[in-house]
Amino acid sequence: MQSKRGSIITAVLLLILAGGFSIRNHRLLRSHMYIEKGLYSVDVRIQKFLQELELIETIINERYVGSDFLVHMKKGRKEKVGVYSIYYDEGYNEGTVHVLIVEDTVLRYLRRVELKVQDEEIQLINKGV
Repeated sequence: MQSKRGSIITAVLLLILAGGFSIRNHRLLRSHMYIEKGLYSVDVRIQKFLQELELIETIINERYVGSDFLVHMKKGRKEKVGVYSIYYDEGYNEGTVHVLIVEDTVLRYLRRVELKVQDEEIQLINKGV
């Protein structure tokens, strides 16, 4: 009788232990899936912004001749292109490096881009996420 009771208790404890492991593994798997979805959505947003940055660049090149846009930005003015507001970042700039802030007015998200003027053509370079 004693051995039967001990084997039942052991079996129950093993089931509890196995259940704990399966719950832990399930939570771990779900957290990895959540992280992967989050990284994927950030990656998609970055790719979309890079495509839109090229569009912004062409629109600005149509409106301004290279250095005129830089002078316009240094005066502290904003430029509106689609859903984006572009303005000069005073704290970042030094000498030959000119950084602009591109603000998505719908999502309220800021990105910094570097402005380069080469051969009277504007080039915008993404500087981070």
